[in-house]
Amino acid sequence: AAVTLQLYIRQRAVSQATLLLMAQGRMQAMGSAVQGFLARRKMHMRMKAALSIQALLRGYTVRNKDERTKAAARRRIREATAAAQDHMKIGNRTSSALEALLDNKQLSVVKFACDTLETCARLSSGSCLRIAEQQAVPALLKLVESCNRSTPHVKLTCQALRIIGHLAERPETQPYLMAHTPGWTDILLDLLQRNRDKEGGVFILAADIINSLCKRRDHVEMIASVPRAVSRIRSICGLLEKKMAA
Repeated sequence: AAVTLQLYIRQRAVSQATLLLMAQGRMQAMGSAVQGFLARRKMHMRMKAALSIQALLRGYTVRNKDERTKAAARRRIREATAAAQDHMKIGNRTSSALEALLDNKQLSVVKFACDTLETCARLSSGSCLRIAEQQAVPALLKLVESCNRSTPHVKLTCQALRIIGHLAERPETQPYLMAHTPGWTDILLDLLQRNRDKEGGVFILAADIINSLCKRRDHVEMIASVPRAVSRIRSICGLLEKKMAA
């Protein structure tokens, strides 16, 4: 009986020690997990704070640089304006280019005049109005009609169409195209038909002009009143649809 009692006491002590060791291991594992979680959260917060500081610093640097860039640009504009001579001003450049376009027949001179007029018309509504008032649109359309399919003439045609496109986009100069430029519809439709197989360039520019002028109902009615204009437009659209479907 004494031996049995001793065995029971020993087994119970061993069981309690085993349970105590298991509990200690679990507590250590739990403590490690909690410490790891706290360390990761602390690291995440530090990284988030570092990213926020970097973003603030980067934003400050970019804004400061942008302000310096704007200030430098404003300074250069003031200096250029102060140093500008009369012949460099956009109004005078428009007038000289119009004179060259209307009076000169040399290709290089006309090309330079068209380049200047395109820049002036793109930047200034007053230049567009002056171009329209000086009856430059008929001269430009006559120039377009006289051009052939060579590369220099195609570039010249594109530049002339860009000038007309700037005028077509502005409501104050649209009447000069619609009412004071006879035959412009047939010229643009001829350009569309001749260049329908070519991507970009002359075709797109001519189509943009017609599209800009067709935003008003009275302009659409004026175009529709031109003989065969509607049928020609439908024919071009049909050819384009077949080309897109192929």
